[in-house]
Amino acid sequence: MKPVLNALQMREADRRTIEDFGLPGFSLMETAGRAATREIAAHFGPPDELSVCCLCGKGNNGGDGLVVARLLADAGADVHVQMVLGLDGLSPDAQKNLSVLTELQAADASLMVTISSGADLVDAGFDLIVDAILGTGLSAALRDPVSNAVKSINDSGIPVVSIDVPTGLNADTGVMMSDCVIADMTVTMGALKQGLLFNDGPRCSGEIILAEIGIPRCALAGENGTAPTQTWLIEHDDVADVLPRRARDAHKYSAGMLLAIAGSPGLTGAPTLASTAAARTGAGAVVCACPQTVQSTLAAR
Repeated sequence: MKPVLNALQMREADRRTIEDFGLPGFSLMETAGRAATREIAAHFGPPDELSVCCLCGKGNNGGDGLVVARLLADAGADVHVQMVLGLDGLSPDAQKNLSVLTELQAADASLMVTISSGADLVDAGFDLIVDAILGTGLSAALRDPVSNAVKSINDSGIPVVSIDVPTGLNADTGVMMSDCVIADMTVTMGALKQGLLFNDGPRCSGEIILAEIGIPRCALAGENGTAPTQTWLIEHDDVADVLPRRARDAHKYSAGMLLAIAGSPGLTGAPTLASTAAARTGAGAVVCACPQTVQSTLAAR
């Protein structure tokens, strides 16, 4: 099982990682950016064949996007960085990464990277958009210029990778806060977020990829080892060993019999679906008690 955290729980995990265990936030940001860059290369092809627009905000989500922009540019991609909320007031770690990117841009003339401020419309010539505008801290409806940027992203028709959560999605409830980026893939950092799995989350997030960024397992638990979440994602391996295994010499009468009482004249859907589902999910023998008018339809299947 994987823990599924809300925004407050994720912030606490980040805080414990940085303050209690001494892992700098700048290092977490670098690891997150590298994880997202690997997934971009794996899903969208070699970076040196890509033209990418990275839309970044002021916070740590934007900082992750700046790391992605630097790594893609260093790998040969043509990268345009758009600081949607301007260049002032960035979080300390995001500011560091912007400085690293600008210094690298000045030092290496071969890098194909441009940086602009504002929410200009996304150029249709890009191969990929990286959405790193807003992360788990969103709690209110979007306003301009972010709202305009989100509409531009969605209208572009270009594949989108969102960092952590799509901009405009409430990380707790999975409800769209007015406008929301509709991503093709979301690389979420450290732990799954509740909002990705509920309500509008699955539709807005696309393929969800969990990236491990170095947050210790105990940091994902509350104080004294108590889990901070009541929500867990149950996966195949969690239940595979619980299901009974059929013996090699089993036959239909040793694997359990099921009686389905279903159907009425002219209505064959329920008995057909119930009986077929029972057979496919492991019942050894399935007997359907149904009206004679339904029997011929079932027999044909």
